[in-house]
This record gives sequence, C-alpha cells and structure tokens, in this order.
Amino acid sequence: MKKLLYIILAGCAVGLLNPFKTVAQVEPDFTLYRQLAGFYNPAMVSMAKHSILVSTTFSLNNKGMYMKNPQLYASASLRVKKLFGVLNFSYLYDPYSYFTQNYISAGYSTMFKIREHHWILLGARLSLAATYLEPDKLIGLASNPDYSGKKIMKIKPDMDLGIAYKFYDGTLAMGIKHLLSPTVNSEGLTFVTNPTAFFILAAYDIPAKSLTISPSLFISKTIRWAYQGTLSVSYKSYVTLGGTLVYPSMRTKGFLGTRVVKGLSIFIAYDSGILDEIRNGEIFLQYVNR
Repeated sequence: MKKLLYIILAGCAVGLLNPFKTVAQVEPDFTLYRQLAGFYNPAMVSMAKHSILVSTTFSLNNKGMYMKNPQLYASASLRVKKLFGVLNFSYLYDPYSYFTQNYISAGYSTMFKIREHHWILLGARLSLAATYLEPDKLIGLASNPDYSGKKIMKIKPDMDLGIAYKFYDGTLAMGIKHLLSPTVNSEGLTFVTNPTAFFILAAYDIPAKSLTISPSLFISKTIRWAYQGTLSVSYKSYVTLGGTLVYPSMRTKGFLGTRVVKGLSIFIAYDSGILDEIRNGEIFLQYVNR
C-alpha cells in the first residue's frame, strides 16, 4: 500500500513538475531551424563534399520548470561517390532537470534529379538513445526508499526518415523523427518518452539585386502542433538578419549571421516569450567544403 502511494505521488509529481518532457516533449527547440534542417530531417543534411556544424542553446533568463540547460548538437557529413550520396554522423546532448539524453546517430542521404532545377532528396538515420535518469530528483520520489539514490541508464534504438523536394530556390520537406519512440520505464512509471514527431518545412529564397529575401514556414507535431513563420534578409554573404514568430506558444525569435569567410557560417540567435520571461540564446557554426 505504501509503495502504491509512492507511485501515485510520483506520477503526480512527474506530470506537474515537467508536463511536456515526461508526456513526450524532449525535442530541442532550435531557433535556426533552416540552418539545422538536417537535425529535423535526414534528407536535409548538407550534400557538400564535407561539412561540420556545431550548435548550442542555453538559458539567459529562465524561471521555473522550463529552465533550459545548455544543449549541444554536432554533425559531420561526407559525400561518398561510390555510395551515390552522403554519410552523416551526429551527436546530441540534451539535459533536463532529472534526466539527460545522449543521441549518437549515423545516416545516409541521396538526391535524384527529376528535371532541370528539380530534385528529390531522401534520407534515413539510425540512432542509439542513451537516457540517464535520476528519479530521486523528483519530489514525489525523493522519500521513496526504492528510488533514493537510484540511477537508471537505458539505451534504446531509434530511427528518423525524411524527404525533400527542391525546385529553383524553393524547398518543401517533411521529416519523421523517433519512429521507434524510445521510452524509459521503471516500477510501472513512464519517466521519459520520445514520441514520433513530424516536421514540415516550406521555404523560398527570392533574389533582389544584392539582397536575398527568404520567407519560410516550419510546422512541427510533437505533443501538439506548432507553427513558426520566419522572414530573413541577406546582403550578399556579408550579413543575414531574420525574425520568427511562434504560435501557439507566442514566442518571438531573432537571429544574425554572416558568411563573409568562404565556407564558414556563423549565426547567433535569441528567443523570448511574449507571455513569460523565458529567454534563450543560441550559437551556430558550420564549415562547408563544396
């Protein structure tokens, strides 16, 4: 009876303290979704000879349960002629209050020319999701002798798929993540679950003399649907400035970047809530050898 009471209290604590993460939402929310399109869709990794990118997000002024610990994503791609495509390797470090996820992934992407200026891109990615759980950090389990000081490590497989259609300066893409939905259970409780998620990108780059105007729409489905509309303006390769509005969370995002050094992209980003005081930063670096 006492153990049952602990489990009930733990379930309430898990839901109240971290409703999004434990019911499902453990997906990083990157501001620079176009630059990190390969994270959401394996068909969208760089098709260059080789490329390396690193991105990190971190809290600036987060209060309460949504505090964002520093997250790190790194990716390297290599074009292999004999395989008619690109091999991609990536790593995601994604910590939260009572658990940390480490994703180690390997993928393959290829592209087919339909006709002049029209391409189809396909990609697949296999991952190992290592979740390190500290259940005694939850209030409902802190006094439970079954969980006192207990640490849990689970390694589960996962898989992502993606498709994209590129035409002239436009892109339409859809990625499906967590096809195997890796989940961490203990004593009848579900602590962490990665639900199958869907990501849709529609973007177009409009050249106008020395400027490039780039509207884009990013739609995601994790626990619920979310919509991000972005408008950015680039002056040659010198500077890119953009802004994003997110619905229904009502967040605003801004970013500034440059490609003044050949092959190197540097971006910084900032997001802030309209309805809260949560603010986050993001830094992105990528080197591409075409």
